[in-house]
Amino acid sequence: MKALLRAAKLSTYKEIDEILEEFRAMEKSIRDTKRQEAFEKMNQLDPTTNGLEIKEIMINLQNELDMSNSIEAALLAFTNRLKS
Repeated sequence: MKALLRAAKLSTYKEIDEILEEFRAMEKSIRDTKRQEAFEKMNQLDPTTNGLEIKEIMINLQNELDMSNSIEAALLAFTNRLKS
C-alpha cells in the first residue's frame, strides 16, 4: 500500500481522509442541487394533471441519488482498503 500511496503522491492517511472528505462534500453538494432542481420542477406542475411527469421526475431523482450514493460508497471502500 505504501507504494500505491507514493505513486499517488500521498504520504499520510490524514491526506487521504482530507481528500475523501472533499469528494464526499462534492457528492453531497451534487445531491442537494439535484434535489432542489427536482423539487422546483415538481412545484411548477399540477399533481392532478401532471402526475406522470412528477412521477418521472421522482424516479429520475432517485436514480441520480442512488448513483451518487454508490460513488460515495466506492470512495469510502477504496479509502478503507488503502488503510487496511
